[in-house]
Amino acid sequence: MDFYCVKPYSNYPNIIGMIFNALYVYKKSFQYDCIYDTLNTCSYILGKLKKARLLKTKLITIMHHPSYKKQLQSGESDAYIFFEKCYYDEAVKDCPTKKQKYHINKWWPDTEWYKNILKDNYETIGKIDFIDNGKTQRDHELVIKSCDSAKMYCLMPESNEVKGIYIKEYKMNLKDDIEQVFRNKMAKVMLVPVQKQDKTLGPIGITSFMDAVALNMPIICSNNTCFSQYVIQNKLGIVYTAGDFEELVEAMKKFNDNKYYVKCVSNMKKFSQGKSINIYSSKLENILKEVVQEA
Repeated sequence: MDFYCVKPYSNYPNIIGMIFNALYVYKKSFQYDCIYDTLNTCSYILGKLKKARLLKTKLITIMHHPSYKKQLQSGESDAYIFFEKCYYDEAVKDCPTKKQKYHINKWWPDTEWYKNILKDNYETIGKIDFIDNGKTQRDHELVIKSCDSAKMYCLMPESNEVKGIYIKEYKMNLKDDIEQVFRNKMAKVMLVPVQKQDKTLGPIGITSFMDAVALNMPIICSNNTCFSQYVIQNKLGIVYTAGDFEELVEAMKKFNDNKYYVKCVSNMKKFSQGKSINIYSSKLENILKEVVQEA
């Protein structure tokens, strides 16, 4: 297996960059049995080529952000993978004729990787109340306002937004995962505040949820995240209505109760048992074998 990193073409419109990347991968495709498109970067174009029978290589696509209707109906992949059943259901609604090609493969963290990094510090408890370690569609203004009201501290990536006296900013470096793991451990609770929107969102904030699961951190998240169901069902923390200031403040203050915090940590430890990237990898391997063997 070889890995190719498709790069952004920031000086061009998105569609032009997408075409450039797809053509590059298409040229390489004749050397391989299967293309596994992890970010759905090339499948928009490659799927059309496959539907026109110009792409002979097998194509597996991870579907991230709905709606899926346009891509599913205009292109073709040999398998489509969804992180959660809610996205699978969305695809069935958008294009039921391809249901046999849809797979749910839930994403879980590489827990051993986290433990090997932290070692003796794995069980330590942070001194800062919260960390919001994402940028994509995050409601940072709501967090700033809520922290000021609750008088509780939050680590947050630096930005040009209005600052709050209870916000501690840090410079985000997406190339340094190890640094981020240690930074996550500085906080007690993972905060995932996704902006309120009038549409079904893709798996925004899911990497933060993976961090929380791997590090046994309680979580506060908005109700429009795809993992909020797990938080509610397993009592891993609190789910608030996206955009609701009063609900978020109340959720934050709840963690001033140490007994509640300890109980959420215990629940997260139970929930995280057996939830490893190995489960995801094993199912992915089966999908790959099934698709390639059909050749």
